[in-house]
Amino acid sequence: SITGALFQPLLACGPHQCWSFASEGSPMRRFYLIAAVVGAIAPYATYFGYLAWVPGSSGALSLAWGNPIAAATLMDFSISCLVFWPFMFTESKRLGIRYAWVFVPINLIIGLSCALPAFLYLRERRLAAHGTLD
Repeated sequence: SITGALFQPLLACGPHQCWSFASEGSPMRRFYLIAAVVGAIAPYATYFGYLAWVPGSSGALSLAWGNPIAAATLMDFSISCLVFWPFMFTESKRLGIRYAWVFVPINLIIGLSCALPAFLYLRERRLAAHGTLD
C-alpha cells in the first residue's frame, strides 16, 4: 500500500534502529521524506493557530480571496496542484507506482506541501529500485 511504502521505515524500526532509514538512499530521498512530514504539520499548525486567534471564524475561504496578494497566492497554489496531478499520474504509470490516486486526496486534505514531497520520495525509491537513480 501507499501508506505502507511511505511509513514502512518508521513503523518497522526496532528500538535502536528508529532513524537508521535516514542513512539509506539518496540525500534527496531523505529530504523529500522530511519535507513531507513538515509539509503535513506546518499548514495545520498555521490554520489551527488562526482558529485559536479568531475563534469560530467561518470565513477562511473568503479571506483566501480577500485581497490581491492572497488571491495571487491561492491561484499560484491551485495551478501548482493542477500541474502536479498529471505529472504524478504520468510518472506513476511510467515507473509502476501503484495507488498514485491517494496523493490527490492528500493534496486536497493536507496540501501540496505534503503530497508533492511524499510522491517525490516514493518516486526516488522506485528509481533506485529500477537502478535508474544516479
